Amino acid sequence: QVGSEIGAFKLLANPDLKVERDKVFQAGFVFQNHFLRWYNQYFRNDVLNRATYTMVSATSSKVINSPRVFIQGVMSDVQFFQDEYFSARGVLTYLRAYEVSSGLEMSYKPRFQARTSVGIKPFSFLGFTLSEEYFSSRKTAFQFGEELKPFFQTELRADISLLNQVLFFKVSNLLNRAGLENV
Repeated sequence: QVGSEIGAFKLLANPDLKVERDKVFQAGFVFQNHFLRWYNQYFRNDVLNRATYTMVSATSSKVINSPRVFIQGVMSDVQFFQDEYFSARGVLTYLRAYEVSSGLEMSYKPRFQARTSVGIKPFSFLGFTLSEEYFSSRKTAFQFGEELKPFFQTELRADISLLNQVLFFKVSNLLNRAGLENV
């Protein structure tokens, strides 16, 4: 039974799919002054019936339920504001997402993720932000154990304020580096 098709690839229907249920715990603290904002957080999600893609063959997959999944980690976000014309930001996240009964890591969840950005606003109506994002290696599927390599993505964004609205232009993967599809 086919749920949908994209070319030769099939996503098979699963009439036995159950609804996900989450229990979420978060704790954190914020330090802030005129130039700095530092936000830290611990999080833990206990997910019952997590919907997960699994490969059935080389050309088909199916969404199944993982009985119980834990997703836990820490995140730190530091923002620096020199004045209204310059800002810098760094965010680092570490997480572990795994299926409880098997201990296997969840697909496509990187252990480390980092983002840095620098923003300048040369005029009150015009701003530019240059960002770099890093994703560590991550598993492609429970059953095969393959990993996608770590990668970086660079983004340039321009914001123009017009009539109390913001018009933005963004170029992602500015340096044309391999991304999510790299194997």
